[in-house]
Amino acid sequence: MAQPEDSRSFEIRIRAAERAHDARDRWLTETNETMSALGVEALKAAALISGGSAAGLLAFMGALIAHDRAGVAAWLPWPLSRFVVALLLACIGSGTAYFAQFCLTQGLAHHEKTWIHPYIAESATYPAWRAGGLLFQGLTIGLVVAAYASLIVGYLATYRAISIVGL
Repeated sequence: MAQPEDSRSFEIRIRAAERAHDARDRWLTETNETMSALGVEALKAAALISGGSAAGLLAFMGALIAHDRAGVAAWLPWPLSRFVVALLLACIGSGTAYFAQFCLTQGLAHHEKTWIHPYIAESATYPAWRAGGLLFQGLTIGLVVAAYASLIVGYLATYRAISIVGL
């Protein structure tokens, strides 16, 4: 039979639980901010590079057409479409990143704080939220990688088109 807890032991246990709860809350806040910032930067870079590439190629095509080189410009719509696809993928990735962060945060927010060691317990809904978060996280990573792959294809196609027409 377990011995009853004296008031000093009870007070020590409660303080330890409060420290554990505070440490977990700080960790969640810092991790959430860091992960959000890193995800946003990866998506912003993909969108910025894609948009800039598309704008640059459009300007180049416009200059070619203005100088009666429309035949040369006719080689460039396919590479341009790769830059537009990359931009679209990055934009969709922003949405999936939001859902990933939402699901993971909701899962962690539903943990229960207890007064018994280890002082934090998973809720019944945590596994479903975590699975949803990981699904959206994987989808976001795939979209960003696909955006960069589309950019590379666009750059290679632009180089090939310019090489073929001899500019």
